[in-house]
Amino acid sequence: MIDFILENPWVTLGFGLALAIGFVIAGLQTGRKELVWGAVAVGLLGCGLSYLGSVVVTERESVIASLTETANALERNDHPAIYEAIYPNPTSIVMSSKQSLPSLEVETFQITKIFEIQFSGAQNARRAKVALNVVLKGNYRDFQLNVPRYLEIVLYRVNGKWLVYDYTEADPMQGFKQRLIIDGSW
Repeated sequence: MIDFILENPWVTLGFGLALAIGFVIAGLQTGRKELVWGAVAVGLLGCGLSYLGSVVVTERESVIASLTETANALERNDHPAIYEAIYPNPTSIVMSSKQSLPSLEVETFQITKIFEIQFSGAQNARRAKVALNVVLKGNYRDFQLNVPRYLEIVLYRVNGKWLVYDYTEADPMQGFKQRLIIDGSW
């Protein structure tokens, strides 16, 4: 519940203000001053929670920001930034993708839908698994690509930054069906 409040400050503000308006209307109809003071308290609480939500970055928001930053680096063909987003000892599929990256020229890379984010591990050894659909347009060794894919990406948090450890890909409709299970230490 607290994550919802922190991740949706505008919803929190809207709900708080709507509740405050309800208190004001009830106070005006009944003539009870306590309800008007309750409206002030609820309005201030809604504003405070909304402000807190805009300042605090949750783990989920941190993962999304990391994926967005990596997607933007991929779209800019900024290989050093992409290499920095990879865990130091990734799986073989990530290593293979890393080695073929210089042959790939990306025109657009778009995250179209994030289905879910799951967290596991202790606070100091946190892992996240993200299920999402993406679309990649570009050239790979002179072949034109327009590839929609479903990905499940495993990220490890290292020094406060989320790094790609492993991924599995499938047909984009897989995201709307049963999710894949990534083998390994998940």
